[in-house]
Amino acid sequence: GASIGGSSTLVGGSTDEELVPMGPTKPTRLSILEQEHVLLKKQVECERGELLRVREALEGECANRLTEVRNLAEAVDIGKKDAWAMQEVATERIREAELEVQAFQEELAQAEAACMVERQASLEANEAQVQTAEELRLLEENSRIVLGDCRALQAKVQELQSERRNFRESLVEFEEERRVLQAHIKLLEEQRSDVGVHRQPLSDRGFEPLAVDREEQLLAE
Repeated sequence: GASIGGSSTLVGGSTDEELVPMGPTKPTRLSILEQEHVLLKKQVECERGELLRVREALEGECANRLTEVRNLAEAVDIGKKDAWAMQEVATERIREAELEVQAFQEELAQAEAACMVERQASLEANEAQVQTAEELRLLEENSRIVLGDCRALQAKVQELQSERRNFRESLVEFEEERRVLQAHIKLLEEQRSDVGVHRQPLSDRGFEPLAVDREEQLLAE
């Protein structure tokens, strides 16, 4: 900068001697001040122009910065909105995941309960199988015993049938002998009736008691 009163140094390195024109007239103090004023005015205008350019540049920079800040603020707002939206989506997903986990836990509990029931049923089935095997073994033993009894009974029945056949054969023989004896007795009675009343009866000679004893013997057999 330059001093206006009492300074020998001006803007651009000029001095009082340099401002004094070379000529017959000596410059006055007023003319020197006017020249300094003109120079100072030019310097002020230059600085003012520079300041205006700086101001314009700063204003442009401020406008750009303001635009950037606004854009950044808008981006931040959008980011916040997106963040809130993402947070809501994440919260909803977490809620859905919790519901899925709860449903899975319920299904797992039901599966464990069903598994316990099946395990209990399997144990009971194994016990029943063991009991059935034991009962089957006892049944087989009883079947063998019953089969032996049946065979013994069949042999007894065959023996009784044989005895029955023998008895029938004996009875037939007895009937035949009885018919023969009856015919013989009838013949003897006819002969006795022909002989007369004074003859001894056939019963006194042992024919009829003999037939009766034979019949009782056959019945006893």
